[in-house]
Amino acid sequence: MMATMITMSHDYDAPARELWRIATDWNCLRRAVGKMVIFGPLPDEPMHKGQVIRTTVSLFGVLPAFAYTLKIREFDATAMHLETSESGGGIDAGNIRLMSSPAIMAAACRTSWSFRPDG
Repeated sequence: MMATMITMSHDYDAPARELWRIATDWNCLRRAVGKMVIFGPLPDEPMHKGQVIRTTVSLFGVLPAFAYTLKIREFDATAMHLETSESGGGIDAGNIRLMSSPAIMAAACRTSWSFRPDG
C-alpha cells in the first residue's frame, strides 16, 4: 500500500532567500518550534548534503524523548531545495521536501513541505 503524501504550503510576506536562510538554520529551527518539539543536540555547522543528525525529540517537552535520525539527502541553497529522510521520535520513517520559491509578489514567497510517511 502506498503511503499518502502530505503537503503543507505557507505564504510569507518576506523574500524567499531570507526565508530559506531562516528555515535551514538549526538554531532558528529550535526557536521556531518552541516548546512544541524539544530537540536534543543539533549540529553547530550549517545544513549540507550528506549530513546525518542523531539526536532526540520530545513532543511538548512532556512526552519522553525518543531517538531521532535526520539525513540530509539533497541540499541546494541556490535552488532553495532540501530533501531529508527521517525516523524516530514517533515517526516510523518519512521523507520531507522543502522548497522556498518567490510567490506572485517579489516581496513574498511560498514555502512547501511535503511529507510521505513510509511505514
